Amino acid sequence: MLVDPVSSYVRAGTAGMNRQIDDLILAAIFGTNFIGENGTTSETFGTIGTGAYDVANTVGGTASGLNVAKLQMALRLLMTANKGDLMEAPYCAISSYEHDLLLKEPQVTSRDFSSGLVLEDGRIKRFLGFNFILTERLTVTAGDRLVPVWLKSGMYLGVWNDLMTRVSERADKSHATQVYLCYTMGATRTQLGKQIRINCDDQI
Repeated sequence: MLVDPVSSYVRAGTAGMNRQIDDLILAAIFGTNFIGENGTTSETFGTIGTGAYDVANTVGGTASGLNVAKLQMALRLLMTANKGDLMEAPYCAISSYEHDLLLKEPQVTSRDFSSGLVLEDGRIKRFLGFNFILTERLTVTAGDRLVPVWLKSGMYLGVWNDLMTRVSERADKSHATQVYLCYTMGATRTQLGKQIRINCDDQI
């Protein structure tokens, strides 16, 4: 049976582009925004580990990884910044390492502490109101993995040109198949206070 490799190339290329979109959004959460009428005023997120919207890596234990205490503090900072009124569920992106640490927390895995669905197929989906997203694309700085928490309304992905794919032959390359993909997008915060940075000791 013949297998057309072109479709596999397109799927792989699309997956790569989607990873780049993830990187755009992740970089924008803690990145420098340009605000003001002309977009020339810079707005920084704050010094890593000590900013107004930071959870230090010492919360829940000296130089510790992700734990329930850090999630509780992140939730408190979100509630404080939004006047105690969270109209939407926050999201939290974690790596497999943070996921493994949370599985070791009794509050996460014991029904005595949670009445809702926390684990699904062995993966943590929701806890303390957070929706968890697994990714291996988080930034590690000075030994700390920067775990983002955000409200959906606090982030914006601007799409000028959606993902476009083209499959063609290259006459100058012995008519080899060429797969072309492109997009034009950008991401930014909509306002400070809808994102929290949890500093987690990275011991991998």
